[in-house]
Amino acid sequence: MKFLAAITTAVTILASPISAATLSTFDVEGSFSGGQLGSVDFTIRVSGDFSSSITSTPVSSSTLSSSNIANFDESDVGGLNFEYFDSVGTLDIFGQDYRGVRSNETTFMLRIFNVLFNPNAIVFADSIGSQSSFGEPTLISFSVSEIVPVPLPAGLPLLAGSLLAFGLLRKRTVKAA
Repeated sequence: MKFLAAITTAVTILASPISAATLSTFDVEGSFSGGQLGSVDFTIRVSGDFSSSITSTPVSSSTLSSSNIANFDESDVGGLNFEYFDSVGTLDIFGQDYRGVRSNETTFMLRIFNVLFNPNAIVFADSIGSQSSFGEPTLISFSVSEIVPVPLPAGLPLLAGSLLAFGLLRKRTVKAA
């Protein structure tokens, strides 16, 4: 009887849901031109639980370059962070300069609307006075791609549970003999 209880417990643990979180990783790539930084190319990776809003969080990885500033990178804008607003599906990627932490001379900001379903850039900036909503800079290219993790096969927990049960049964049979 104890053996049956052990098997039931093992199957219950293995079959329980792991998490309801929506863990996602997005690669955001593109370029814009015409602002204070000249031509800017960017590749940014963000990761998080997009089932709810995400407060200011450092990006996973990033590459920024500017035609007007030699050796320009994310450190020139105070490091890159992102925020996600689940009520409107908006993802903001920004340098600390854009939030007023450092000088307003050079910065980076990209606002992506509807990032989970049909992403499009609505505002991007390379300085406080140079935003796309005011005419400059001009977006040249832009793409958002979700990196989909390989899922765990549904039968794997059941297989592990049955192997555990057979192992316990064999151990008990050998011990009784």
